[in-house]
Amino acid sequence: MKQLLFTLMGLSILSISYGQDHNNEDHDQIPKKDSPLMRLVKNKVDKKINFNSIDLSEYENTTDYDLDRKTDFELLKRWAKLTRDVKSSLDTDSVMIDGMTFYFYGNNSFVSLGKIDLQIGSQRIDDANKFLLTENYDMISSSGDTVVTYKNLYYTFFKDELFIMDVFAKQRLLKGNLTQNFEGISFNENVNGLSIFISPNPATDNTEIRYELIEGGEIQIQIMNAQGTLNKTIVAAQRKEEGIYKEIISLRDYLPGVYTVSVIFKNKRYSSTLIKL
Repeated sequence: MKQLLFTLMGLSILSISYGQDHNNEDHDQIPKKDSPLMRLVKNKVDKKINFNSIDLSEYENTTDYDLDRKTDFELLKRWAKLTRDVKSSLDTDSVMIDGMTFYFYGNNSFVSLGKIDLQIGSQRIDDANKFLLTENYDMISSSGDTVVTYKNLYYTFFKDELFIMDVFAKQRLLKGNLTQNFEGISFNENVNGLSIFISPNPATDNTEIRYELIEGGEIQIQIMNAQGTLNKTIVAAQRKEEGIYKEIISLRDYLPGVYTVSVIFKNKRYSSTLIKL
């Protein structure tokens, strides 16, 4: 958890600036200088986002998505299915560090930005739903001091109930007037009892599927193509105990496009997106 607060793991674009006033209204712009990726998804005029216009390989799939995001993923999927705008308070969360307890308080909003066509590699996804998830929350010590303020933006894309990807911009305001701004891309899902990470993603020759079981249970992992046809079974249905597992996947025989990594864990199906360039 210390790494969550004071280091950045696998981040694509990072800027750190000292001596800034945390009450400055400029902090509402996250971050101050957008990357080509962020400018692409913020465009309100075009009804199509062509991710081939930038080099996606520069934006590693980062586990920071799961560590920073406080909105429950299953709740996010329900909101996406309803295509409704939501404003709410984040559930109170806490963490123990070196024997001290810290609490998270804040709010989030989820806004539908309408339909959009996506082009990723050779795969076109028509009428995807585009949403903006905003999170603002503080990490507070037991004595009431604010240790970190988080401001997170996620441009989230779904096709029906299938999560496609996130493009995010985040800002952390730390004690001592230290500000961390960064942007990135993620195809990760994090659900109760199971974390799924695919890296690199997008990929060309090989990728690694890493998954962490918070508790034991039966799991099965398969890769499906855009038509829903089974390409390969990565892990046949079997029981695995709590722990971290990884599978190296060769993509040399896969055509460029969007694939679905389908995970069945404890009789529930979860899906993550894998892109072959």
